[in-house]
Amino acid sequence: MIILHAGISEDRLLLWGETPATQDPLSGGVRRGRPKTAGPSPFPYDSGRDNLLKVVREAGLAYPDHAYDCQTAIAWLPTRKNHPLVSSPLISESPTPSAPADLSPWQVTALCLPGPAEVEWLCACAGKELLAPGVIIGKDLAFWTQALRFAGSLTARQRFLPGLQEIRGTYRALWEPVLSGSDSDMAARLTALMPRVCRSLTPDPASCPVLPAAKVLEDFLRRMVDHLVRSSGPAAAEPAQVRRGRPARKTPGFDSLHDQWLHALQTPDGLLAGDQGELAQLLEQIQKWRRPISVTAAAPFRLCFRLEEPEEEVPSAPGQEQWFVRYLLQAAADPSLLIPVREAWNPPKPTAALLRAGEFHAKEYLLVSLGQSARLCPGLAAGLQTALPDGHLLDTPGAFDFLTEKALLLEQAGFGVMLPAWWSGRGAKMRLSARAQVKSPKMAGGSGINLDQIVRFDWQLALGDEELSLAELRNWPSENRPWSRSGANGCS
Repeated sequence: MIILHAGISEDRLLLWGETPATQDPLSGGVRRGRPKTAGPSPFPYDSGRDNLLKVVREAGLAYPDHAYDCQTAIAWLPTRKNHPLVSSPLISESPTPSAPADLSPWQVTALCLPGPAEVEWLCACAGKELLAPGVIIGKDLAFWTQALRFAGSLTARQRFLPGLQEIRGTYRALWEPVLSGSDSDMAARLTALMPRVCRSLTPDPASCPVLPAAKVLEDFLRRMVDHLVRSSGPAAAEPAQVRRGRPARKTPGFDSLHDQWLHALQTPDGLLAGDQGELAQLLEQIQKWRRPISVTAAAPFRLCFRLEEPEEEVPSAPGQEQWFVRYLLQAAADPSLLIPVREAWNPPKPTAALLRAGEFHAKEYLLVSLGQSARLCPGLAAGLQTALPDGHLLDTPGAFDFLTEKALLLEQAGFGVMLPAWWSGRGAKMRLSARAQVKSPKMAGGSGINLDQIVRFDWQLALGDEELSLAELRNWPSENRPWSRSGANGCS
């Protein structure tokens, strides 16, 4: 029996596990508590290196044993009376909860998977509770499979941009995910679902885990998206050639640092070489190029479009009704909070206090977002002709085009869209349906009983939940009668 766990330490996925101890520490056969020595004690239910290697081989990972870096990691686990609490009673009985539990460091044997093996391993565990007989997937490992599925979705939908990262003077080209709209909501839900044991591993036994769940998930998504995008490039197979003894290809020359950056986006390591000043200047240029996307993705508000129906008091010719698309700012943390854009240009004091949250620059965000949305919905260009745009008018054909096409494009781009309830709710799902009430009279002796007397049908037609009368059916245009089309059953 083994329960598999996975945690992130120093930007790598580490695999460790729990197994029942040969002699349970709670049974009294071994000394309870920690030895009076410096440093964390060994975890009494540690699975060990051999069990972990056996599990990854059973999962189908075709890597030699020496490809895995086996190391001693520090896991901060709930501890009561100097005894670690296990994740399942299948491993051991927990001590009587007579004292509160606290986090304490324990030494565990961890397997550091090679870069490509991380994705293969998580895919092998996805959607499973048992990896093999007696091999249970822990909640933290199951969580990382969900996070990988989300990273795969971002990659498949091309929700990423090229970037440049600087760490202690080393520059690396990478692909970074772009989260906005529903993707930001999904990331927030995953952050709330992350088990604490996902952040239990640290390289230093003297420091308790301090990274917030949102930061851990952000780093994991960045690394997975970068790997998935890079692995589909032409240089993805080069490391395998090198391992088989083939000489590495000579690094080509580049006419500019920009060309080297584009090449590094396709190489396995993504490292750039050059003058530190020029590399820093390239990093600044890339950040400026990405700023329009960064402004909208990191904003605590998002631009929202609300389609408002024509006013009934104003008569107009058929098809010439005046619809209005109002521009709003919708809070990401509370979608019910809506601020009209006309207030954001020159906000009053209460609105200004809301917009200042998170160093949000409302005017810059609106100019960038309105420009981006105008490319998807050309009708927005009319609203941008005013000094302080807060919406634009549509006629009935334009409103229909917004409902059926432009609203979906804006939603997919991460903008909020609010449509009339009759369109987005019950009204858009109305269907013509037939209902029948069957009545059967009590059987009596005698003769002359026919089929109509045995069973009576009372037919009714309904549009959605509204029943249609016989007069309404007779006034229905004949070319639009579903029951009068070729091949349909008659109705009278």
